Amino acid sequence: MTKKHLIIATAIAGFGTLGIAGLASASSITKPAPLAQEIAQKFNLKQSDVQAVIDQHHGEARGYWTQQHEQQYEARLNAEVKAGKLTSAQKDQILAKHKELVSFMDSLKGKSNNERRTAMKQKFAEVQQWAKDNKIDPKYLGFGFSGNHGNRNSDEMQGADHGFKHGMNRDGNASNDSQD
Repeated sequence: MTKKHLIIATAIAGFGTLGIAGLASASSITKPAPLAQEIAQKFNLKQSDVQAVIDQHHGEARGYWTQQHEQQYEARLNAEVKAGKLTSAQKDQILAKHKELVSFMDSLKGKSNNERRTAMKQKFAEVQQWAKDNKIDPKYLGFGFSGNHGNRNSDEMQGADHGFKHGMNRDGNASNDSQD
């Protein structure tokens, strides 16, 4: 065995030993306590009070970002109207349908994977038909309604249009990303 081979073999053995040692030490690490519990203990507060403040903050932040997202979405649609790709009436229809879809997605929280999958598949078909009936390209709705689900490389599948938000894949079927 040459000196070069011996060095490589030693390095591989060393990395293997370090990897095994790292796995052993990682398995002995305990999961940290929830943030509210740690803050409550540190500052001698009631954990429920701390959790309430954290929840309120998360709700306010979520509301802010949702509002920002909706404003940007409407601005993009306004740009499409200005460019002549949509009419003002179509934009209004799209905004109403988008709001309906956001509410629909919120209604699925807490449901099982099978319940979500069934409801989403049905909603996907309904929205595709709605878009066709209203002569609106489904891509304007977001949520993956590009209308070309068989070709993942199409222009319509690029950009912000990548899947039925939170659980629908491009084929119109619910994905199994989350567990019950």
